[in-house]
Amino acid sequence: EIDGLDEQLSMEMSDMLQDLSHLRGGASKGGSSRPDSELQQEVDTLTTLAGELRLRLQDAQTVASENQYLKERLEDAQDTYAKTQLALGLCSESATEMSRLEEEMREKDSKMQEMELLMARTALDSAAELRKQRAKCDQSLLEQRVLYDE
Repeated sequence: EIDGLDEQLSMEMSDMLQDLSHLRGGASKGGSSRPDSELQQEVDTLTTLAGELRLRLQDAQTVASENQYLKERLEDAQDTYAKTQLALGLCSESATEMSRLEEEMREKDSKMQEMELLMARTALDSAAELRKQRAKCDQSLLEQRVLYDE
């Protein structure tokens, strides 16, 4: 769009300069009632305006270039944001899975503790039963010795 404006400005300046040239030519031939100084002043004014328009056009081109750069940076930022959102989603899924695994481990630890406690109780009960049987055996041996000694 800016390039089109630049081309249009160039064409209009060319047309104006041709018109002034014709006016100046007519004035030098005596066909115009306007003096050369007035025509020169108009040429100078138009040249100044054309220069200002060119500067504004250059400013517009600079702004357009900066806008394009900012648009590209925005697209990069949006892409980075999308990737970050995806990564956050994956992290959230991983955290959920970790929590589930931790819960499973707690349940297994609890079951292991229950089994260890049961095994310890069974071992204590077995030890107590063995002590009872040994005491009976000791008693029986003692009784047999006494009988044997008699």
